[in-house]
Amino acid sequence: MNKELLEALNILEKEKEISKETLFEAIENSLLTACKNHFGKADNITVQIDRNTCDFLVYATKEIVAMPEDVEDDVLQICLEDAKKISKKAKVGEIFSKFTSSKSTPKGWGSYSKHSAEEFFAEGMAKSLTGKSDSYTKALRKLLKS
Repeated sequence: MNKELLEALNILEKEKEISKETLFEAIENSLLTACKNHFGKADNITVQIDRNTCDFLVYATKEIVAMPEDVEDDVLQICLEDAKKISKKAKVGEIFSKFTSSKSTPKGWGSYSKHSAEEFFAEGMAKSLTGKSDSYTKALRKLLKS
């Protein structure tokens, strides 16, 4: 559970009258944008934040192909052998969802992607807080860095 983030969202909702749902959506969109910037596309990526714990899940949906050499785009496809390591029920032609939790860093998720998410979120919040103190933007960046 990310108590600091949940606490910050509660404060922003109360003091700045920005709904927590809007804040959650902004964070999810920020992470999705960071994935797109890092991987070049994010059409198959879904980001979900648990509204009670602030834990997040990043899902990548991929088509299962028969052999490793059949994988034309490793962002959009996974070979059956690799898919079976994650789910024994995997079958060729199916759409496969692979996820990672906030307790582990998604494969290929570099510091650039994390920084990109922080910047995108901070900019969005700064626009939402027009005329408000920049200290909130700085506080949100600090929370996302933890």
